Amino acid sequence: MQIAQYNERALKGLLREVGFATTETVFKYPLYRRFARAARDRIKGKSFRAAFYSSRIIIHARKG
Repeated sequence: MQIAQYNERALKGLLREVGFATTETVFKYPLYRRFARAARDRIKGKSFRAAFYSSRIIIHARKG
């Protein structure tokens, strides 16, 4: 199973495309946290690259 990975600009563009006028990034994982998680996963035998590029982001969008 492959999950789509979007960057921040793409997410905001998609939100604007479906009618949201304003978008604001509220939270995203910092680089050091992504690196630490990727290193931990690598020790467990998982892919470093996949874990490093995987991230969470919270975007508030408002219509009107």
